[in-house]
Amino acid sequence: MSVELRIEFPPEGMTARRLLMNFLAELARCEDIEILLKPECVMVKGPSEHIIEDCFNSTLNRIGRDLETSLAQGKIKDMPLHTNDRRWVFGKLGVQAPKGSKFCQLTSQLLKRAQLTWDELARNLRVVRETPNMIQLGGGPKGELISLPMPLLYERYQAKYEFLRGRSGSEMKFKGAKAWLYLLLAGFALGYCGNYITGVGRASELAIVIVPELTLSYVLADEGARSLIIRAGLLPMMRELNRPPRPAVAYMLYVACEFVARIKGQADILKQIYRVPTALLEMDRVSFTGQTFTLLERISMDFGPLLRSLARLDEDVITWIRDKCHKAIVGFRGTTEHYGDYVRLATAVFQALSGALDPADLCYYALRVVAEHETKDLDPATRLKKLRREGWAVRRLLEGLRRT
Repeated sequence: MSVELRIEFPPEGMTARRLLMNFLAELARCEDIEILLKPECVMVKGPSEHIIEDCFNSTLNRIGRDLETSLAQGKIKDMPLHTNDRRWVFGKLGVQAPKGSKFCQLTSQLLKRAQLTWDELARNLRVVRETPNMIQLGGGPKGELISLPMPLLYERYQAKYEFLRGRSGSEMKFKGAKAWLYLLLAGFALGYCGNYITGVGRASELAIVIVPELTLSYVLADEGARSLIIRAGLLPMMRELNRPPRPAVAYMLYVACEFVARIKGQADILKQIYRVPTALLEMDRVSFTGQTFTLLERISMDFGPLLRSLARLDEDVITWIRDKCHKAIVGFRGTTEHYGDYVRLATAVFQALSGALDPADLCYYALRVVAEHETKDLDPATRLKKLRREGWAVRRLLEGLRRT
């Protein structure tokens, strides 16, 4: 006899709903449970309450350990802890948060020791209440509810009236039970790709990758989609690359090249590239000024067609594309000369792979513009050698594009 756990969806447009999808995608790795996606909720089925409880806690613990490892290895940069979160979020969750603490550091500590009970899960995850001035996730007395952390509320500032559906416009409160905060912090930890200085005043920019509901439906239904996107797939790799998602085309192409280069010898994952219809992920660029979080841009990235095109190219060609895209990304941070040329080249490669540009035009630009400025300050012998290498790479690219 199986048991069911109902998880009600937060309102459409709320960041909490998107972070829940991240957690559910990771929870799908548990083989002892079944997750069914419905229009307004998700049902988790398992052979017993204990097994469902254990799957939730083991998933939360694993996410916390992975976040801790990423921080320790310098794969992602942490961000300062908002004063309100130190007192009214982590303090109420029982985590010591002295001055100078960082948000992800405390999140990893919290998740590593998660021990939610079946009663907490069943009582709270089925409850989502909306009033004109408050959204409540979970049941129980209001005094026991906890304010949602500031990094989880960036829609509150960027699209206030749209999100509130034309309500009074007064300040909204967002509160949740402990079980909800654990799940949402886990979803944030899974998607957090770093904190990047923008060079504008005190502002920095967060990058958060999200598994949209459409992609989640594939992940829940198909082991191949789980392998391609979750297990050792695109989402964890995007976190560890530690690259700002600007410009979007160069970033997407860089990620796709890196992924294909890593799995070239793994026939089972290569098969999934051709079989899974979509590998859609979304990236939120969020401005952080020290007090507020503001959504700057939401980038939709369907890696499926791009991965299928790249998988047919030689490894040397993929490396060449990746290196050019890397210069475009780094160039946005002001450290690479001829930034505009690399951005245009990355866009041309993307268009050629998509069938929207004649490969010959791409190759002409790569040699006539990019290769010329890369070699202009070299001595004649070195310049000739460099141009030959570039010509060889571009020729191989042209041959590969004509095969696809």
